[in-house]
Amino acid sequence: ELPYAIETLNKKLNTPPKLITVRSVRTQSGENITININDIVYVECHNHVTDIHLLDESIISTRKSLKFYSSNPDFSDFSIISSGIFANLKNVVLKNDGVKLPNGRMLFGSRRRMQKVQKAYMEQKLEVLL
Repeated sequence: ELPYAIETLNKKLNTPPKLITVRSVRTQSGENITININDIVYVECHNHVTDIHLLDESIISTRKSLKFYSSNPDFSDFSIISSGIFANLKNVVLKNDGVKLPNGRMLFGSRRRMQKVQKAYMEQKLEVLL
């Protein structure tokens, strides 16, 4: 078992970071910004704009739809917690009625979706342990 654990750990530690490039709508030139997916806390869609909230509390606005992110396999650690909010389960703490962000703020989820979020959160935490 120890050799398997060491091999699995090495694979996880030696994988390159997952990056995504988005075009910002908040700058005049519409510059492309590359983001490490692990730095994303949550993605929020409203009024045809998608805000990407990062660990450093900065926000990048783009026009990509929530479906673009939710269908991307690189976002497998994310889960939709309510209409228009897609949270990175690695960067939040699960609570009964939502998720707690690193800055202490709460994002509340719908009851129906929180059951799926709880299951995905537990699977993600179990994967970290293995």
